[in-house]
Amino acid sequence: MQEVSGSIPLSSTKSFSRRFYINYGPYLWLIAVIFISFGASAIFFIMSRKAGPPQTHTVVIFDPRTMWEKLAWDIWTFDELQRMQPDRQRLAYSAINVCIAASSLQGWTLTYFKKNRLGEDRQFHKLLSAQVPHQAPCLAIANTSKHAGTDPSKWPGGSVHLQWYEPDEDDPGGWRLYHTENGGYSSTMALSRFTELRNQWWSFLVEIGAAEGRQPVPEWQQIELRRIFGQNQTYASE
Repeated sequence: MQEVSGSIPLSSTKSFSRRFYINYGPYLWLIAVIFISFGASAIFFIMSRKAGPPQTHTVVIFDPRTMWEKLAWDIWTFDELQRMQPDRQRLAYSAINVCIAASSLQGWTLTYFKKNRLGEDRQFHKLLSAQVPHQAPCLAIANTSKHAGTDPSKWPGGSVHLQWYEPDEDDPGGWRLYHTENGGYSSTMALSRFTELRNQWWSFLVEIGAAEGRQPVPEWQQIELRRIFGQNQTYASE
């Protein structure tokens, strides 16, 4: 008795696959696009529903403007340290805190930018790079403090160093923190750069509608100024 094979010839399989793709291929692509879009929308919806108010964790920070106040506080703290002959560790730690705050502010502002449909990531980063040029070093430093390694692409040729100055009758001396660029050919005091960073960020927030008017004097700064100059003073915007 001759055995009858139940297999289908390979040529017939290929022909069927070709006809199926020709007839139904475009519809399959459309179904795939719809599925991906629906899936992405569903994920975004679920994440949006799960996301609670930021004050649950940050207490007093709830938008880019209040995050800017946190950055201003970190810069004030660094300023105070830099002027009081600090040890190396406290000065370096405080500088890293400034950079982490600047990195966080970028995240808060990007969320605001996209939520208000002002543009996509690429447009945001282009505007940020143009209006807050001092953000790049801070982002690189914050990234290093998080990932335990430098990424040269984030701040090409940039580095941070401490320099000791002997005190004299005109200068209290002490450690000073510098940002060095261009392979060591240019160096800027971190305090000067951080002050400019604070001003650049405020202008950028005003530009995109996340803040308005002149820089405010936050509650923490009002308290500090009253402690220094008098309890009955109220200080206006800078």
